[in-house]
Amino acid sequence: MIISSEEFLIGPHADDAEKKFVSAPLGYRPRTRYPATGKVADGTEIKDLLYKKFSNRNLTKETIFALDVQFYLPTVYEVKNILESSRVGRMDYTSEGFDCDDFAFGVKGEFSLYAYRNLGKNLNCGFAFGVMSGNFEWEAGPHMACFFVAQNRRIYLVEPRKKLIPRRNGRARRMGARDQLKSPKKCFACKFALL
Repeated sequence: MIISSEEFLIGPHADDAEKKFVSAPLGYRPRTRYPATGKVADGTEIKDLLYKKFSNRNLTKETIFALDVQFYLPTVYEVKNILESSRVGRMDYTSEGFDCDDFAFGVKGEFSLYAYRNLGKNLNCGFAFGVMSGNFEWEAGPHMACFFVAQNRRIYLVEPRKKLIPRRNGRARRMGARDQLKSPKKCFACKFALL
C-alpha cells in the first residue's frame, strides 16, 4: 500500500477482518472549543493533588513526576473532545508490541501535540494530562492508564484504549470518551505518575 505525503499511517482498523490500514490527513486536529476555558496551576500543586488522592494506594511524592513548571487544567468537555478525536485509542492491541503502556503514552502524546499546536493562541503550557501505572478495577493485573486534573482540581482516570463493548444484539461498539473516563476510586494501587 502506498501512502501519499498528505497522509500518515494510523494503524490496522480493529473491525476489519482484512486488516486494512486507515489513514487521515496530516493536518488532522481534534475539534475543541476556543478559547481554552480551563485554568493554569503549577507543578507543585498538581503533585500535591495527586499525592492527596493516591497516597493511600502506594503513590509517594518521589514517584510523582511533574516535568513542567505550569500545567493547563482543562475542562472535562475539552478532554472529551480530544479523546473522541483520538486515533491512537482505536489501534489494535498487540501483547508486548502495542499494549497498555503504548496506548497511554500515545494518548498523552496526542494531548501534547494539541497543546503544541495551540501555544500562543489560547494555551501557554501543556495539559495536566499524564500516565499512571498501577492496578485498576477495569483491568486484571498491572496496567498503564492516563489521568488528568480538571479545572475544578478533580482528578479523572482515563482508559487510553477505545475497547470494543459488546451490545445485547451481539454487535460491538467502540468506547466513547464518556466510557473512557473513570473515577480515581477505581485505582487500587499506584506505582508512579508522570505528566
